[in-house]
Amino acid sequence: MLTWPLLYDETSHRFSLDWEKLEELAAKAKLLIFCSPHNPSGLVFDHETLTRLCLVAKAHNLIILCDEIHADLSFTDHVCLHTVAKEVGAAAITCMAPSKTFNIAGEHYSVTLFSDEAMRTQFIHRLSQLFIADTSTFATTLALASYEKGLPWLQALLVYLQKNASLVEEFLAKRIPQLVFIKPEASFIGLIDCSLIMHLVEADKHAHPELYDEQKSPGGGLLSRFFGQRAGLAFNDGTWFGGEEYRHFVRLNYGTPTSNVERALTKMEEAVNFLLASYRS
Repeated sequence: MLTWPLLYDETSHRFSLDWEKLEELAAKAKLLIFCSPHNPSGLVFDHETLTRLCLVAKAHNLIILCDEIHADLSFTDHVCLHTVAKEVGAAAITCMAPSKTFNIAGEHYSVTLFSDEAMRTQFIHRLSQLFIADTSTFATTLALASYEKGLPWLQALLVYLQKNASLVEEFLAKRIPQLVFIKPEASFIGLIDCSLIMHLVEADKHAHPELYDEQKSPGGGLLSRFFGQRAGLAFNDGTWFGGEEYRHFVRLNYGTPTSNVERALTKMEEAVNFLLASYRS
């Protein structure tokens, strides 16, 4: 597995694709795993960007495996990689599902698009070898009903999510300037840059190591343990998404009633104020 980290500008707090690194890695790989919209950065990729990606993959005989599970939750127009791959003749497998859109992940319904029939045939053959059956009648009916009847609800949801995202951005800017919300262009999750408090969290860990015991929270990281212990909030630690390069991030899920987001932000403020009062010299 070769990793292709995003570039992060600490001044603008924006992520971008590292094209130079992609060219280097593409020569060594057979498959390119891509996420569009991107999780956890929240980037939505335009037609030009996806065309460039497909052309790199085509030049190096790479198959693109694209996860588009957050596609329906884009705040701007979503461009399907399957369409672009067909335009330029790149090999691609695009995976989509209504699970994030309509909160029906438990029904295990998804759609897989192939840029050519040969890959589809191989895929179906492999499914039969693994004894993976078709989706249930209930799941299929639910997915159809969601897409046929759910557009007004989805449109209202997108407005609600954007309002929650703006609330997080504005609250942090005004009340917790030590934290920066990387406002996403899609979905209900976003990263918070905690770079300015990392040394304070390290000091808290040194003073109270029992709160950061890896045996008690083996799946966490420094920041997720801090917010868990000091604020009572369950965040995904940035290290889940890119190792140590993401250690100064946490991922926030704001896909919940605004009142819950407000309570969470208040708890975050209290936790950061505790750090400032306890360890800032």
